[in-house]
Amino acid sequence: MKKTLNQLRCLLTTGEKKSIVVMFALALGASAMEILAAGVLMIFAQILLFPAKHSYEILGLHFQGGFLFWAGSLAGVFFLKNAVALWETWYQSWCIQKTCSQFQQRLLARYAGRSYIDIFCEKTAFSTEILTYSVEKAFSQGVTALAIMGSEALILVCLGSVLFMVEPQIAFLNLISAGIISLALIKIMPYFHLLGDRLQDSSLQYAHKISEFFQAFKDIILWRQKDAYLKECQMMGERKFSAQAHRLILSNGIRIGAEFVFISQFVLMVCLLYFWRVPLDQMVGLLGGYVYAGFRLIPSSSRFLNQLTLFKAAVPFVEQIFSEYQRALNTHPLLDLKDFQFCRKIEVNHLSFSYPTSLEAVLKDISLSLEKGTSLGVMGKTGAGKSTFVDIFLGLLPVAPSMVRIDDQFPAYCVQWHQKIGYVPQSLFLLDQTIKTNVCMHKAFNPVLFWDVMQRCDLVTVVEKLPMKENTWIGEKGICLSGGERQRLSIARALYKEPEVLVLDEMTSALDHQTEDYIIKSILKEVQKGCTVVMVAHRLAALLHCDQVLMLEKGRMVGLFRRHQPKEWQHFLDLQR
Repeated sequence: MKKTLNQLRCLLTTGEKKSIVVMFALALGASAMEILAAGVLMIFAQILLFPAKHSYEILGLHFQGGFLFWAGSLAGVFFLKNAVALWETWYQSWCIQKTCSQFQQRLLARYAGRSYIDIFCEKTAFSTEILTYSVEKAFSQGVTALAIMGSEALILVCLGSVLFMVEPQIAFLNLISAGIISLALIKIMPYFHLLGDRLQDSSLQYAHKISEFFQAFKDIILWRQKDAYLKECQMMGERKFSAQAHRLILSNGIRIGAEFVFISQFVLMVCLLYFWRVPLDQMVGLLGGYVYAGFRLIPSSSRFLNQLTLFKAAVPFVEQIFSEYQRALNTHPLLDLKDFQFCRKIEVNHLSFSYPTSLEAVLKDISLSLEKGTSLGVMGKTGAGKSTFVDIFLGLLPVAPSMVRIDDQFPAYCVQWHQKIGYVPQSLFLLDQTIKTNVCMHKAFNPVLFWDVMQRCDLVTVVEKLPMKENTWIGEKGICLSGGERQRLSIARALYKEPEVLVLDEMTSALDHQTEDYIIKSILKEVQKGCTVVMVAHRLAALLHCDQVLMLEKGRMVGLFRRHQPKEWQHFLDLQR
């Protein structure tokens, strides 16, 4: 437990630690109110039995007062006790849920601060599951259990002290019973940790398989793999609920056993008081306080044991998010170049690159120069390295600063370069929002610019036919639009940014030849405005209007065709034929 507490301490900020200190201070106040309530109840029990008396003794102290005074005191104390308990519960829940939300944001910020290559080489489904499910489990179950354990432990200690001062022999029996229960817990606790590990693994695998099922739904149906996937999901689901069921059975078994022990102790205490022939007035006051304290101890002990089992089951989740939080540090931070500028050209010098997960180079010794305000086409078969080249050109993948340089001095792997780029990816990303939101993203809406890019992407007629025009929702992944319309909408988004550099990765793959030709001519008009354009395509015809064309094959540059070099360009045209 010490290791887990240290991990939680490292994950929390100073402000969150202070909130937890306040939370335990409230728990201490609630414990003090429990002691006060037990004492007042003992006195009130004596008053009920001997109303003619005006002096009462409890814990060696003498008290004066009549029935109404002590009845009012009892009601007031219990009101304050419950008010403090309610305040403690509210603050505890609010504090833990707020801390959980803030940690999720910190972990998400670490993910957002990581480089593209770090995210690219990971299983994002597992990161998603950790960010949502594991963090919730660690805080809502683990930290909540820890807080309740601390609160109930204070109550147990305080009320146990009262019982010890009232009747040491009986309190000693309680101590023996508590020791027996503690020894049993020491034997059982490792099983809760094991069940927590199983629940964590099965939950992650189950979430990953469900995500995979929906993402590959079309392929699963066409390949008739539906039954196989359902069977795998069923097996993982059974493993998950089995771990949960065993944890609940053990937890409830401990609670029931503890209640049996405490009830047996109470019956034994009554028998002992009877055989010791304790005077009736003392016995009634003693029993009144003991009944309250004892029956308050039973639920407190039950809750403490239950929360202890929950905490042990949550330990693997705490360890997991601690490890993930440390690992999520950015190993390839983007450069921040305040004096960055792009005025003349982009140089690619002997560019080579391999992914961390592969020993073979994806790109090998590529060199070219691209003047600002000109266009470059990139072509090649599938697996030639086109997308990797584009990612490096975009400044997403880290390479040696000398390999890709802007104006002979600035590396492309920097924040400022990203700000100048408009990008149309091969795999389209559309929000489940309106057309206007998808085009503008987080940029302010400019109606003149909006309808201009709609015109250039041949989308005006499409938008005008929709029921709410540009405010029409397009559904998840743009399901309400055709494949070509989705692709043109993605191009419109890139143009709306008014970039200095426009990069298009297979941006016309879903378009017919007529629409493709229209959009390419429209995009190349950006070159006349000083915009630099990089286009990736399978079809040679899509690159005929470019100033130069780079041909890749198995990561190598097998051709660089420049329009101002007639022989090179003629060779490119011959390839087209």
